[in-house]
Amino acid sequence: MNFHLTSSQFNQPRYKDESLDHLRSIFKQATTINSKTRVKQMKTDTGLKDTFQDFFTDRIFAFTSKLRGSAKDKQAALDEMVKQLPQGAKDTISPVWRIRGKYGRVN
Repeated sequence: MNFHLTSSQFNQPRYKDESLDHLRSIFKQATTINSKTRVKQMKTDTGLKDTFQDFFTDRIFAFTSKLRGSAKDKQAALDEMVKQLPQGAKDTISPVWRIRGKYGRVN
């Protein structure tokens, strides 16, 4: 996915669904080995920051920094660690995003 904002996207309204999709993508990327820099770039490109989610991604990055061995072994260990986190990317996103309001996407 390309998350880079173009000049035509500045000052554009954000929609909850799009923001949640970006946050899910960021978390999915964080669950792969050697992704810390890419995740940071994705946050910068989208302008999104979820400090609640950062708690989980920081734990992932701290865990992966201690891993040794092949990339396949590291990914297997990371997959096991991620299973210990709340179910799915949905539960690692701030509860604020679950608030319903009038600013949801208009179809």
